[in-house]
Amino acid sequence: MLGSKLQSGAFVRPLISGKTDLEQAVVEEHNAEVQNQQLANQQVHREPQQTSTFLRHKRTIDEVEKDQDTELEILKSKVSLYDIVSKQRIRNCVKSTRCSHIEPFDFETFCCVNKVTTSFFSKPNMTETDNRWQLRSLPNENGKVRFQLSLKRGKSLSNMNHLKLTRKYKNVLNFRCPVCNVSFNSMELIHDDFMDLVLRNVPPDIKTVELDDSFVCTLLPETTEIKSDSQVISLDDGDDIAGDGLSTEITPDLVNGIVSDDDSPLKLLSRKSKRIRVKLFSDNDEYDFWDSDDGEDLIGGTEDDPVVID
Repeated sequence: MLGSKLQSGAFVRPLISGKTDLEQAVVEEHNAEVQNQQLANQQVHREPQQTSTFLRHKRTIDEVEKDQDTELEILKSKVSLYDIVSKQRIRNCVKSTRCSHIEPFDFETFCCVNKVTTSFFSKPNMTETDNRWQLRSLPNENGKVRFQLSLKRGKSLSNMNHLKLTRKYKNVLNFRCPVCNVSFNSMELIHDDFMDLVLRNVPPDIKTVELDDSFVCTLLPETTEIKSDSQVISLDDGDDIAGDGLSTEITPDLVNGIVSDDDSPLKLLSRKSKRIRVKLFSDNDEYDFWDSDDGEDLIGGTEDDPVVID
């Protein structure tokens, strides 16, 4: 009876301890259950704590915070200036607001792959000059050209509405980022003014740049690896194979477990072929083919030393 009341929660106040040990144990157990239930109710009805949206997150350049109120911070990383699809230099830098990487993709290539015309997007925003970033040159470091980007006075990273490319009265389409494969709609495609400024100030022969956490851009020229041509040596019939430091150590062939010296590649290569002159005779002529009237060796070949017929 008492146990059923304890399970049903009929007691709402701690019991007064009894005189016997059994009653005392039951009371203590009940009091513990009441306290646990009260703590559980407090956790259910507790108001969620409010967290600040201005937390700073140190992250790599490929992990830009999606929160528009978070200040942009990057670590040193290499960024390609070529489109991931066309493998050509990016002309108009775009990305989606859902992308968490700094690498942009080319606008024209994106439209071509997704079979939409460039007129689907707002052209004035693509060519706007009132960008948020400004550039200043830095001294070269280890022979590498550097410059630094910084926000203009009065500009903010949180306001990105003026950078949207799609007109609101157009139909909304869904796309995927060619870099990270994240899904986004056409209203979330923006002009990447940061990388656009980088591209405008980098020579066309530069494919990759390096960015650090101070927005310092370092140009990384392509290093051409010089490969030496392999040495090719041609051997004539009269050349000495064993000369000029060439190795003639060739493993002879095994025929039924016996080494055949006659058929070794070295012997076959070093043999000199003999040439013969063929004479034509009529049916009435009696002539021993193996004899020569002019002393010329008409044939001198053997099975191991073949001849060449002119």
